[in-house]
Amino acid sequence: PLGGRFGDLVGHRRAFLAGVAGFALCSAAAALAQDFPLLVALRVAQAVAGGTMGPNAAALLRTATVSETRGRAFGWFGTGMGLAAAVGPPLGGLLVASAGWRTIFVVNLPLAAIAFLFALWAIERDAPRERRPRFDTVGAAGTTFGLGCFVATLFLIPRSAFAAVALGVAFVVVGFAVVRRERRVDDPFLEVGLFRRRAYAAATATIFLHNLCMYSLLLLVPVLVERRLDLSASGAGAVVAALSLAMMAGSPAGGTMSDRRGRRFPVVVGSVAIAAGLAALLAIVGAPSTASVAAGLAVVGLGVGVAGASLQATAVEAAPHELAGAAAGLFMTARYAGGIAAAGLTAAAADSGAFRASVAALLGASLLSLLSASGLAGGVRPYVKPEEVEAL
Repeated sequence: PLGGRFGDLVGHRRAFLAGVAGFALCSAAAALAQDFPLLVALRVAQAVAGGTMGPNAAALLRTATVSETRGRAFGWFGTGMGLAAAVGPPLGGLLVASAGWRTIFVVNLPLAAIAFLFALWAIERDAPRERRPRFDTVGAAGTTFGLGCFVATLFLIPRSAFAAVALGVAFVVVGFAVVRRERRVDDPFLEVGLFRRRAYAAATATIFLHNLCMYSLLLLVPVLVERRLDLSASGAGAVVAALSLAMMAGSPAGGTMSDRRGRRFPVVVGSVAIAAGLAALLAIVGAPSTASVAAGLAVVGLGVGVAGASLQATAVEAAPHELAGAAAGLFMTARYAGGIAAAGLTAAAADSGAFRASVAALLGASLLSLLSASGLAGGVRPYVKPEEVEAL
């Protein structure tokens, strides 16, 4: 949310370029780090830069496209993210094994330079504004603290019930105070009105549930197959790759489907596929085989990919242009919260060996995503806005 709101204030192009440059500088410093605390601090700074790039990239993509092609554009956007996620870990492992851990930071430098120069050339300058809103420091601090309590609660539920309850109460109290305050200020950091829009709330809830399912499987299945099938770490990684590859394949198809059938249809199809894949995994979790696990993961990955473009497009379309960064930032926060909840769930499952119960819980989450997906807008081309007519 901080990175997205920063882009709304200074311009999405400027914020994106600042994020790329900051990530490169942090990478260079991390490659030279001489102690572990400094390395951790630089990794946090990298995360801030990455959190600035992500929502502003989505906002820029919204500006560069019209409704009739936006789903397809976000479909390829998702494929690019999936490809990076699939290539990054094995590339990092290869670099660490062959040349040491510092090279995983050095490799970022040429990639960041290419991205920065290409963005500088390809992306139009930010349009001037008649009035630049003020940055709501109190709202930003309160929102950040509240979200920190929320994600910590998700992570601690299977680890410490007392700590989870305490942080959950803090989240509710702080959240109520922040929402009450933000509804009264002129330039709020947290755009509470976004969640009064049914489509935006539905997209945010659905991406949380989908990412909970996806990241839980990415973390849980390697442990499962190593214990039950006696596979090596590389063998487990090859099995899990079925999910990433299917997600990459499904994302462009889901984007095209979104433009032709409306935003709701591919999300419902994707949610059904996720539920079907999890049901298949639940059926074989007691006596898995390499092929059956890979097949179940592929179905789940296909569902996540098909739904992703519509969810991302809905999130940025729900807000006016001047709030597109904030909308994308909150949407991405929901995505990351799903991953953090997955880390807590899978850690508890790996400790206790309760794989069947964990997969059953994920199946329940996928069925909930069917319910939340019903809040998205249906019909063909429901998002054309007056300001886009001339562009069309």
